[in-house]
Amino acid sequence: MNSLLTTQGIIVNYRPENVGPIADLELSRVSKNIQRAISDITGYRYVECRSLTELQSLLETDTVEIIECHASLPETCGVTIGEFIGELKHLSSTASKIPKISIIIRHWTPAKAVNAFKEAGADGITLHGSSWSALERCGSLNQILIKGSHWPEHIIATLPQDDTRQLQIYFGSNYDQQFDLGITSYSTKFCNNWRDLTGLLTEKPSHIVFHIQMTNKLGVSIYEFMSMIETLIKFVIPDSTVAISVAVDRDTHVDTIKEIRKTSAVGIIPSVTGFGKEETVKGIDAIMLHETYWPKHIIATLPGSVQPKAKQTLDKNSIILTSRQQEIFNLVARRGLSNKKIAQILSISESTVKVHISAILRSYKVRNRTQLALAGSILGLRA
Repeated sequence: MNSLLTTQGIIVNYRPENVGPIADLELSRVSKNIQRAISDITGYRYVECRSLTELQSLLETDTVEIIECHASLPETCGVTIGEFIGELKHLSSTASKIPKISIIIRHWTPAKAVNAFKEAGADGITLHGSSWSALERCGSLNQILIKGSHWPEHIIATLPQDDTRQLQIYFGSNYDQQFDLGITSYSTKFCNNWRDLTGLLTEKPSHIVFHIQMTNKLGVSIYEFMSMIETLIKFVIPDSTVAISVAVDRDTHVDTIKEIRKTSAVGIIPSVTGFGKEETVKGIDAIMLHETYWPKHIIATLPGSVQPKAKQTLDKNSIILTSRQQEIFNLVARRGLSNKKIAQILSISESTVKVHISAILRSYKVRNRTQLALAGSILGLRA
């Protein structure tokens, strides 16, 4: 055990391995930055804990000030909120200093669940750094450290009170980078394994979006992956209709889009990291409104997409000639005079006429006098 941990109080983030979406999905660059901020602002070391055995060891050997866990953890552990908090309290009862228990919430956490945690004996809530700022995240922890509890009514009042919204499921390993969009018009839940997806299907989602990388992770084709999801839907919620889409990145090849279109997928969702939040929301909104979504402006930017050649149109208003070039243009295009004759009329050398004519040909993007005369007749002769 690190000697620093034995002399400095710690805040434990309890996230058991392989029990749900939160376990492996929060370990992003953003999360790490917030953890460092927590240590700097609170003065306590921030430690991640991956099992009850590891938590018990920390409680026996270190001064644990707070045990944090995500609000979704009891559900993904398959226990009630009361059972979950009861187990943590029992485990903490032998520690030299009884730690506070804090529940990490996000903007979609139901107010009903927060109240259930409070009734079960949790000491307060802390705010997730992706739904609120890092400063608010650390501030909520400080409130528990200083006051011993933290149940801010102004925050709880903003949470979904009666969640009757449509549900969509994001199936992937990078949800906090892709889908933390701050959308409250419908509910989004996350998973990164088949067991959790099976559990979430019982809530009868309207939409499942899986990240294209999931097919690579399993080494199966898009068609096979879609078939697996469809089979699971028929098994868990027969007679239900669930829209399925695929989240794609900027490096997704256009051939992959063609393969997706051969399946029953209703569209693609441009990823936040690849295309920005606005494009992601457009796709989700369309599909949640029971529309298909195959955005041409997105697909046209993907590798392998054939870019149409821009038609080169000649606009007489875009051609700028000098007054001398205009004179020569008229003598060539209207009267068909030779360089020698033009030189005599304008009292300039024949070589100077050649220079001007070359410039005029370049301006009109033509190769010879005949094409120039034709261009002049189409665009209108200029004096």
